[in-house]
Amino acid sequence: TSFVSIEYPLRRFRTKFGILYRPIIPVFLKIGKGRERFRFILDSGAEFTMLPRWVAKSSGIDLDEFSRLSVEGIEGGYIKGVLAPIPIRIANEKLTVRCFFADKEDSPFLLGRADFFDRFNILFDARGKKVVLTRI
Repeated sequence: TSFVSIEYPLRRFRTKFGILYRPIIPVFLKIGKGRERFRFILDSGAEFTMLPRWVAKSSGIDLDEFSRLSVEGIEGGYIKGVLAPIPIRIANEKLTVRCFFADKEDSPFLLGRADFFDRFNILFDARGKKVVLTRI
């Protein structure tokens, strides 16, 4: 069964700007024959989900079937990779999202807007230090 609403605590990080809170969402991916949990940053500024290229290979996704492209990063530089769908699970909710598999192996695990933000109402609760996902 699908969840109606689920909340995750904002994670506290010490940065050069002081203490900041980051929305970290546990996401399950198919890796090999099983599922593994990864920590994704819920990023309202990212147009799509992004993962390092090795995740596609570990998930059995053949990136040769999809077109290569370059996307502009926040710093203005370009990142090369492949845009392909990936099945994910958050709590009991299974969905497929378009994902940019970056050639950079150290790219962050970002959960972006495409195929995700249109399926949930998302509340960033600064006072309660949590993020709440409510299925639409």
